[in-house]
Amino acid sequence: MLLHVTNVLFLAQNERMITKRIIVLVALMGILTACAQTPIPAKITPPEVKVVSAMRNVMWKGEIGASVMLDTLYSGGVWYGIGPMAELRGEITVLDGVVYTSQVDSMGSLFVRVADFSSPASSDSSAGSRAHYPDGAVRESEQNAVGAPFFVHCGAVDWVRYNLPDSITSMEGVEVFLDAEFAHVEAPFPYMVKGFWDAVDLHAVNLPVGSTVSSPDEAHQGLTPYKIYDLDGTGLGFYSRKHQAVFTHHDTHMHTHFISENKRWMGHLDGAQFSADKLELWLPR
Repeated sequence: MLLHVTNVLFLAQNERMITKRIIVLVALMGILTACAQTPIPAKITPPEVKVVSAMRNVMWKGEIGASVMLDTLYSGGVWYGIGPMAELRGEITVLDGVVYTSQVDSMGSLFVRVADFSSPASSDSSAGSRAHYPDGAVRESEQNAVGAPFFVHCGAVDWVRYNLPDSITSMEGVEVFLDAEFAHVEAPFPYMVKGFWDAVDLHAVNLPVGSTVSSPDEAHQGLTPYKIYDLDGTGLGFYSRKHQAVFTHHDTHMHTHFISENKRWMGHLDGAQFSADKLELWLPR
């Protein structure tokens, strides 16, 4: 009987010890997780964001020609920017100093060109002459100067990366989050959302040659949408509460472009689905 009681007490002590170790381990995991997550700051210092012309001038006044040539904006080093191509014939994204353009070919396929103004080779007439298609094909493609009817851009950014709250699973959620966190920020600022995306809806404007524009509906003639699943990439955008119809649409504070990690997909980001733990939010310090 005494032996039985001793065994029971020994087992009970072991169970308490194991339970205590589990509690300590869980607590340590929580601490490590908390330490790994950088809190979103109450204040950020945006870089100087510059805007050429305005979206409203394109949509309502028909100013679809090039208001600026991108090579005139480049002053050396890293820079970022987004906007449509002149004549609304495609999309432009400048990421880490590299200029990407996407256009729709006669078969409806999207292709992406690259022109790096930071490289001396990019001044050569053959620079960017290869067009990259989503299927992996690389085809010869005439390189034209890159112009935009309106464009938003900035120079180098001192980026800090943060974890998104678990509840955010779409770009609408990102906008609600930024609205709540940075209502006090007066100046426009860039942001990036980087990582793995479950689904991406993007488009490239593709206005028929010779068209005129006097309304948003006319500006969106030929617009070609694409839906892509399961890929790594970056959403680059600019946020502002004071630039609606300038570089954001009238019903949003964000304008975002998406470019896939393999550089085969790029365009205006219309929507997305993702898991917050697979993406990171990058903001100016």
